[in-house]
Amino acid sequence: MTIAVNLDTQAATPVIFSAFASSPFTAQSPVKACSLDEARDYLTNLIAPHNLSLRGRGQKLHLIHNSAKLHKLSLHFIAYKSDASGVDVLAPKLESNLLVKVPLSGSAEISQGKDVKQIRPGMIYLAEPRKPLMSSMSADYQQLTLQIPMSVLLHAASAELQNNCPDALHFDVDAVNSGPAPRLFLSTLGSICQALDMGDGLLEQPMVQRSFQMALVSLILSLPNSLSGKFGDSQRCAIPYYIRRAEEFMRAHLTDDIGIDDLVHVAGVSRRSLHAGFRRFRNTTPLGLHKTMRLEAARADILKAADTSRTVTDIATTYGFYHLSKFARDFRASFGALPSEMMRGGAR
Repeated sequence: MTIAVNLDTQAATPVIFSAFASSPFTAQSPVKACSLDEARDYLTNLIAPHNLSLRGRGQKLHLIHNSAKLHKLSLHFIAYKSDASGVDVLAPKLESNLLVKVPLSGSAEISQGKDVKQIRPGMIYLAEPRKPLMSSMSADYQQLTLQIPMSVLLHAASAELQNNCPDALHFDVDAVNSGPAPRLFLSTLGSICQALDMGDGLLEQPMVQRSFQMALVSLILSLPNSLSGKFGDSQRCAIPYYIRRAEEFMRAHLTDDIGIDDLVHVAGVSRRSLHAGFRRFRNTTPLGLHKTMRLEAARADILKAADTSRTVTDIATTYGFYHLSKFARDFRASFGALPSEMMRGGAR
């Protein structure tokens, strides 16, 4: 289920996004010296045809790759180690798979067309099939890539869309990363990586793999996308009205100190019903979700701080985080970096 390859003559230890307790399924593997072309050919056979190049004067590339199967899905850990200033990838045309890229360290500028997105730990990028993909990665960039056949996604979306063209499904990357939506997906993926790292034999069972596939695909389809109107209405209707009311109120009051009584009043149900509904449909408490929303809003402001000259303290207190050390701990647990580290990264 797990394979690994190291390219070059030196060993390397991955730096992993702190949401994962340890390196994702990095079993011991042979070390092999190889060229840039061999590294490209190796990943081409596994994921998609592409060109691989180094920026700057660097000549060496050390690639760490580990992979695992989850029924019809493939999970890849990829780390590039190089003496270059960065690594560039150009895939002229992705095949019929959705590639969900999860940065673990460093940053990357990724585009499929004219719209360039910069992603860092705590964010995700959904690379759509049948389109060219350009990725310009920092020297310390490492990522997980979840490879999902479009046929699996469309089948899960709706029986009416099973024969739909893969081009019909598009994800709004900005909308995906602007709210708390990716957190449950990242948490689930992190749990899978931890189980793989521990060599949990349960993950070799077909029934368990199918269950994880269903969970991951469902979470991906819950993200903002072009087909939401076709299969999302029934999902939205399944969410009780009082939860939607409470969430709308939270989003409108991210900088306000609201309490559970405020949410009960807005929702129009008892405190017990509100808590039970959030536990069932959101897997958290009402105030827990409001905290998540405020952390996400703080992260968005921190990433833009270089343009606004704001400080971490100013941003934290704006969203009601007055205990700065606790804010830093919660921020790092959510996004894999301290606020100050992410602010410095956003300034580059």
